[in-house]
Amino acid sequence: FNNFEIVISDDSKNDEIKKLCDKWSDVLNIKHVFNKLHNYNSHSPNINNAISQCSGKWIKILFQDDF
Repeated sequence: FNNFEIVISDDSKNDEIKKLCDKWSDVLNIKHVFNKLHNYNSHSPNINNAISQCSGKWIKILFQDDF
């Protein structure tokens, strides 16, 4: 299966996640979005932000420890 996108909602305090996404964007279909509307480390709003940016029919949420 190769028709998928990876949406990363980033609420970190720096741009390290964005740099990592940029590095892999030529290999994977990665969509990086910042989530600056909520306090740092607010998991539920960050997940909701990611879901709202998805364009596919199916959504699978993966947390950093799922990798």
